[in-house]
Amino acid sequence: MHLTTLGPRGSRLMAAATLLIGLLGIAFFVRDSWVRPFGGDFLVVMFLYFALRGVTLWSKTVCAVIVVSVAFLIEGAQGAHLVEALGLGGHKLAELLLGATFDPLDLLAYALGLGAAAALDPNNG
Repeated sequence: MHLTTLGPRGSRLMAAATLLIGLLGIAFFVRDSWVRPFGGDFLVVMFLYFALRGVTLWSKTVCAVIVVSVAFLIEGAQGAHLVEALGLGGHKLAELLLGATFDPLDLLAYALGLGAAAALDPNNG
């Protein structure tokens, strides 16, 4: 099967699946101070964008606003120490999904990742 036969939504879901594999690889195997924190943040918004575009008929703008809102809310929750407030400090899954440390550079990584995703998805259909 050729990727062109998948159509726009199928291609976006394929991109999301590829990004998810990359994110899992980073989460399980990378232990550094750059790729894991910033590369992961860059890729996670791309994953969320392509997944949302692949399963909905929403426009690029609507998906981008939703994804950046979720990413910024999670970063805000990190700044408010939500994981600890919920008594989930030290729980790896909670820290992986919600993060544990606020970093304003993460907001830049989210914005750059979302810009890259939108640029790679020129079709509004």
